[in-house]
Amino acid sequence: MTVVRDYGSFRDPSGHVYQITNRTFRTVNDRAIENYQFVRDTGLFRKLADAGWLVESREVDESILSLPRDSRCRIVLEHPTLPFVSYPYEWSFSALKAAALLHLDIHVKALECGVTLSDASAYNVQFIGSRPIFIDILSFRRYQDGEFWIGHRQFCEQFLNPLLLRAYFGIAHNSWYRGGVEGITTAELNRLIPWWRKCLSWNAFTQVYLQAKMESVAIAKPQSALQAVKTRKLPRTTFLFLLTQLRNWIKKLVPRQASKTAWANYATVNSYTGEEAAAKHTFIKEFIESTHPGWFGILAAIPETTPLLLWRGALITWLASTSTSTHLKRLSSAPTPLIWIFCHCSWMSLIPVRIRAGRSSSGRDSKHAPGPMLLSVSPSCTIWLSAAISLFAGRSPGFVD
Repeated sequence: MTVVRDYGSFRDPSGHVYQITNRTFRTVNDRAIENYQFVRDTGLFRKLADAGWLVESREVDESILSLPRDSRCRIVLEHPTLPFVSYPYEWSFSALKAAALLHLDIHVKALECGVTLSDASAYNVQFIGSRPIFIDILSFRRYQDGEFWIGHRQFCEQFLNPLLLRAYFGIAHNSWYRGGVEGITTAELNRLIPWWRKCLSWNAFTQVYLQAKMESVAIAKPQSALQAVKTRKLPRTTFLFLLTQLRNWIKKLVPRQASKTAWANYATVNSYTGEEAAAKHTFIKEFIESTHPGWFGILAAIPETTPLLLWRGALITWLASTSTSTHLKRLSSAPTPLIWIFCHCSWMSLIPVRIRAGRSSSGRDSKHAPGPMLLSVSPSCTIWLSAAISLFAGRSPGFVD
């Protein structure tokens, strides 16, 4: 029985992820044991897991990993192995939005239990089907009265700013995000948004413009900013208000309609001969027979063209809410057009599914270094305070990962 440490689990000093065949384990090191036990005893882990928001975990015997005696491990947890791992720069607008809302909902629930999150990494969220789930159990720690949201800037860079790029400009975040895996900086987004939009939108003014200005102030006068951190406090009610305000704004964001691309009519306008098309048809047929992708794999093959796109969206929602046996019963009595949509395939659409099938099935544990930034909504919290958190909190030993 070979124990393999996950390749993405080297940055977190609180614990590491290991695999034994198809089982996934996480260690809780001595550095994180106090916070882990506090959060566990509040019942928060159980509440979030029951709601489907947090990955399940159970404590197992430490000897299962055969770690050396000088190991810092204090507790070993076993998690269900994820079916596949995806990354924020691969997600659609709606998936990134769902992950952002989940993160905020979890943080609100955590604060109600006297718990907070040590970072706001989008990589701490994965998807099981179409449902986002939080996977980093060691991000939870005891809340200190009056502390600030250390992960604010990271949340904006990895969740909010990519969503705004699509909502304001109709530009997909994927390429930009993939080029800079920590997300889209607020300073960059601030240069793109026209002045009138920042003036007319309170959220854009505070979360983008002011935040970008605060960063520059913190860099210009670091000592003054650091002193403000030591003397100012943020009430928990204000902290909760900030999270709720962000959630309400993100919930309303919708992608701006972009113009059609060269791929819009690819199903009918392409360079393939009849022989090549037949070869693709055979390939897809063999792939489906060998991998059994299920209903979602078949639906993924439906071309994203109107009106089929509307049918597909409705069908995915329908399938996500019921069991397979129910689907079969409904499909047997469905009208002919509905059955035809199920059977129809766009050959090129399924090729990425095969690529995904070869991915690691372990949960990603890599925690990207937090780049905290506070936008204070309390009059008592000055620009210096926010800027200081942006500049220094990420350097604190308590937040190094």
